Amino acid sequence: MSSEEVAVALIEDERIDDAVLASFFELDETSPPSPDVAGLVHAAATAPPVGSDLPAWVLEIENRSTASEGIMGAFNRRSRRRRQRLWTRRAPGFDGVRIVSEGDSWFQYPVRLRDVIDHLFDRDDFNLYSLGYAGDWMSNLVRHHEYWQAIAAYKPHVFLLSGGGNDMVGKGRLATVLEPYEAGRAPEAYLGPRFQAVLADLERLYRFVLEEVTSADPDLLVVTHGYDYAIPDHGKWLGRPMRRIGIDDPELQRKIVRAMMDQFNAVMMSVAADFDRVQYVDLRGVVKSWHNELHPRSDDFGNVAQRMAAAIYRRL
Repeated sequence: MSSEEVAVALIEDERIDDAVLASFFELDETSPPSPDVAGLVHAAATAPPVGSDLPAWVLEIENRSTASEGIMGAFNRRSRRRRQRLWTRRAPGFDGVRIVSEGDSWFQYPVRLRDVIDHLFDRDDFNLYSLGYAGDWMSNLVRHHEYWQAIAAYKPHVFLLSGGGNDMVGKGRLATVLEPYEAGRAPEAYLGPRFQAVLADLERLYRFVLEEVTSADPDLLVVTHGYDYAIPDHGKWLGRPMRRIGIDDPELQRKIVRAMMDQFNAVMMSVAADFDRVQYVDLRGVVKSWHNELHPRSDDFGNVAQRMAAAIYRRL
């Protein structure tokens, strides 16, 4: 048995406390998949075959998510099981707000951080059916379509949706979608045709999901968000990919990321405005401290959760 197979087995063993695992593991999307789980996807057993009833263009959008594989996949499955047990325990007689959540590591950061959904679970007035997977791409969660079964089965009041960050920067993609360094080039000019194509794909995916779920249930409130201004720190998502294309200056790196987040938020705001029952939450300026290049510390995830909860109650 390989070292990774041993790690996966330990993570899947729920007798081992999260705090113990957190002292040994940091999530790393670049770790190779374990042979035991490489073929698994994070779709539920009842989910339809990948791509069924989806338009062809969805399957043509790049999807390099490995959120179901290896150590990352084991952590994601462990956290999902724990959360769904909480949902089941609360469900009998619950008369608060029922929520289905789907998304990326802002909604599911196993073990080491308390993410947005962890903080929302602290509230007695919310019960959440959580589908998020750390490291997941928006293109992948649309393909696997789990949110559709969950919304149909549980009739939530609210659908929380988080996605797009990994599609922009996962797997070192930033080095291929930004323009290379050129002296005097303005930060916004690095967001050229390749980056605009990624934004266009994300806009199509979001519009597809929002049209799908709001048409099926006109009373369903959908709450989604952009991201705050992440800070490159020589990490694998932002700093190192930019350095590979000659963007070495830390101040320029920060300005480029700021422009990226402004453009992504503008897309999210525009999409949400076209739907009566969709609420976009602007999170720029909310995060005061970062755990790494993409993820706030636990307390700041709590601040994000407060914004999301306030948005829910404004609309409900």
